[in-house]
Amino acid sequence: MANENKTNDELLHEIALLKTQLIEQKLINDKLSEVKKLAMIGHWDWDYEKNLLTWSDEIFEIFGVTRENFEVSTENFEKAIHPDDLCFFLTERENALKANVNINIVHRIVCPNGEIRIVQEQATILRKNNQPTKLLGTVQDITERYHREHLFAEHRERFETIFNMLPSLLGIANLQTATFTLINPAFTKTLGYSIEELTEKPFFEFIHPDDVEKTKQVIETKLNSGQSIVHFVNRYRCKNGKYRWFDWNSHPIPEKNIIYTIGHDITSLVEAEQLIIANEQKMNAILLAIPDMLFILNDKNIFVEFYTSKVEDLYAQPKHFIGKHITEVFNSEIANNILKTNALALETNQLQTYEYTLPIADEIRYYEAKIIAFENNKLLSLVRDISTLKNNEVKLKELNTEKDRFIQILAHDLRSPFNTLLGFSDILLRNIRKFDIEKTEAKIKIINEMAYRTFNLLEDLLLWTRTKSQQMPFKPTTISVSALINEVIALSQLQANAKSIAIKHIEKESLTVFADNFMLKTVIRNLVSNAIKFTQRNGEITLETTLLDSEIIFTVSDNGVGIAPDDLKRIWSLTEKIQYKGTEGEVGTGFGLLICKEFITKHNGKIWVESEEHKGSRFMFSIPNE
Repeated sequence: MANENKTNDELLHEIALLKTQLIEQKLINDKLSEVKKLAMIGHWDWDYEKNLLTWSDEIFEIFGVTRENFEVSTENFEKAIHPDDLCFFLTERENALKANVNINIVHRIVCPNGEIRIVQEQATILRKNNQPTKLLGTVQDITERYHREHLFAEHRERFETIFNMLPSLLGIANLQTATFTLINPAFTKTLGYSIEELTEKPFFEFIHPDDVEKTKQVIETKLNSGQSIVHFVNRYRCKNGKYRWFDWNSHPIPEKNIIYTIGHDITSLVEAEQLIIANEQKMNAILLAIPDMLFILNDKNIFVEFYTSKVEDLYAQPKHFIGKHITEVFNSEIANNILKTNALALETNQLQTYEYTLPIADEIRYYEAKIIAFENNKLLSLVRDISTLKNNEVKLKELNTEKDRFIQILAHDLRSPFNTLLGFSDILLRNIRKFDIEKTEAKIKIINEMAYRTFNLLEDLLLWTRTKSQQMPFKPTTISVSALINEVIALSQLQANAKSIAIKHIEKESLTVFADNFMLKTVIRNLVSNAIKFTQRNGEITLETTLLDSEIIFTVSDNGVGIAPDDLKRIWSLTEKIQYKGTEGEVGTGFGLLICKEFITKHNGKIWVESEEHKGSRFMFSIPNE
């Protein structure tokens, strides 16, 4: 409502500020991308539970493929690994997943052109309930560095030149004293200390206090374990008091008690990432504060940008609408109406509103779009999901309909039996001294039967209203299915014996269910009672339970009169009163199935019926077995 009270100038000003922030965000992203490309480092994200792998652009370049000709998946990635390294790679990765340690593997890959590259894989494992859920990692093309390090060993005379020329920090450290025994000039150039200052003191004195323990842990656990190359990141203090970030790759030689290490100054990269994170947090805060989806279209009605904190609520994923015309995204009816609204917004330069519906995740959702024109005939569309509002309107109508129907039931179904009670009691009072005992007994039987029927109706009404008003306590416990069904059969046996109806219980396996004992018993008893009511004498009723996936299916079947096709869909509705008499004139309250449906819904289950006239019915319901 606050946005609606703002002037166009205010809205345009806010939008201009938002766009400026987005441009700055893009520049930062471009800078970060350039830094990653120069470092030949790419990042990846592996959703372990869904087995969904995503790559950054740098990894495609490292692997010598493009997004268009290479499908990113764990299978295709493993195919790219050099055959001689595949077993080693899979074993190392599996060990890391089991041991809950970071992944750090160096291996070869074979590019499509036959070129063999050496890459370093590093990853952090995210877990939930001690199970891996996601892996976040980097891939760095270390082919040149790898061959360079081997070249050092083969050509000793070149070592000094390369060592002194490299901009990265190169050093050899003593494992026992934690001091550098040899460092290249990049150390002094980057940190500002002299060689003597850096080699006379343990390197821990230069490491940021917050990173000391982490670095010690790496040395104690990883370097001393004999791993070929160990990767870690920490901060070093410069002589001017400032700290710089370094990405270290270390190669230990335990038998000589030394470590060869190379450090890349990633301060710019870290600062860029921190700035990106800060801007992303700011942007997310803005988007979270706006309950709308924001789209920008150009003057040709083509989607050019979108902003939302709930991508899952989009009608189509961004790749299916960004850069496309409205008619390519929506069906013709919706597209034509949106085009008319957009044209009106451009023509009048005033806010326009349009409502439409879309199928999202197997349901129809309602949307309200507010469209306004801004700079250079662009269109800003704020789309809000108003499904809850619309659905509440529908529910309100349904509740009003149910209320009216409920009043009708009270007016009709209670008035009728009371008229009978009053009528027969008046007759009895007027003729109490005239009627013989047989006539008196007949009238009293009618009064008694009608009183019980009215009492049962009131009981069902009260039970149904308590359920609808959420006043019925729901207390699920672990219940033996067999014991519960046998109890219901015992309670229903008298009613069944009166019509010589046999009740069978088929139990394929012993089952338990987590459910409310009273509700579940009420449902089964109602279904069995209905089955007896609509089954001829000498008929048969069968109760059966089956475990299907994560649900228990309860079935109550009979060979009775069945249900007409037109009535099958109406038996679950209060607004559609269907009240049959049983095969021997039995009368029900009409609320039994409604109560069953409410109780099963309480258990997050479903209830349905299969029936054919003159051949019987099968009432079934499911209860989650979790």
